[in-house]
Amino acid sequence: MPMDPFVSIVSGDKPRNKANLAPGVTLPAARSWRANRPGEVGPAGEQGGVFGNTGPNIGYAMSLARRASERIVLLPGEHLGDALAIISEIAMKRAASFGRAPTAQDVELAIKFLDFEASSLDVRDWRPALVHGAGHHWLSRRRAVGAVSDEILHLPFDQALARVNKVRSALAAVAISH
Repeated sequence: MPMDPFVSIVSGDKPRNKANLAPGVTLPAARSWRANRPGEVGPAGEQGGVFGNTGPNIGYAMSLARRASERIVLLPGEHLGDALAIISEIAMKRAASFGRAPTAQDVELAIKFLDFEASSLDVRDWRPALVHGAGHHWLSRRRAVGAVSDEILHLPFDQALARVNKVRSALAAVAISH
């Protein structure tokens, strides 16, 4: 909107493109979100299982997973797009369980659960079967994500990471059952 040329603009009134934070200070994780507007699927709606989990901006997990893609070590038969799809969905489920948007820590936990940084010997038997085609097959992703228990995902990062073997056993069972 045009402005009168005789009205002075105070620098505090100008739009700011960057957060006005002190050096070394970062923004905290987003606050909890609840579906309370008309038309939003809330706690009474279909959630979990093949319906997924709703949360604010959960698609941001896909961007975060893409940023971490250079660290992902693939096994023969695995494709990056399939790996990113499963990593993103596990991160989405964790973020939705807290009622917030995904963070890099959610993606980090998913990468650790699936052992995409080191690809140790214990995942070589089941992970390629779990990941194969996950980027294109919604139901296979939902089965894999459903194997990760809500109780573990809702734990603080360090405590959830301590249960990585339990999660891998559940994921292996899903991969073998296909």
